[in-house]
Amino acid sequence: MCTLAAAAAVPHDAPAMPLLWFRRFLSLCPPAITVLWVAGVTRFRGYSLTVQEWLVAVVGVLAMHVLLQRARRQRPMPPLPERTNPLTVAALAAALVAAVSLLLLGVLELVGDTYVPSDTSWFLRTTWHGACVFGVCYCGFLHGLLDPKRAVTKSGSKGKGTGGA
Repeated sequence: MCTLAAAAAVPHDAPAMPLLWFRRFLSLCPPAITVLWVAGVTRFRGYSLTVQEWLVAVVGVLAMHVLLQRARRQRPMPPLPERTNPLTVAALAAALVAAVSLLLLGVLELVGDTYVPSDTSWFLRTTWHGACVFGVCYCGFLHGLLDPKRAVTKSGSKGKGTGGA
């Protein structure tokens, strides 16, 4: 009963702990996917990086991630319509960005192949770029859409009109 009383004493506008851990995990996914993207590009082009070069690449990606996080304006995402799944919205937005990048990076791979030929097929390289862009965008969009402040505002109204807070 002690746990039920403790759970009842937690205010409803406090974010759930699993959501906070999930958001932290989501914030680390784009740098991890970027390192995997670099690994794929180096493999496609036939480069082999030493351990020191990999450390420089990982530290550079993490530093760029921190700088971009600090430079980003902290304004909330617009509210989603009721009964809208943030996973679906993030997937749709990421798919749109990935489709455009798929076209642009496919053309870049065609041009780059004339200068530095690769044994890997053009289709596989282009698909790799598109998949990495999709993953980075999906995690980034989902991280913004799962903001605890948004969830509190949305669940607080529960269809009771404007609420007037």
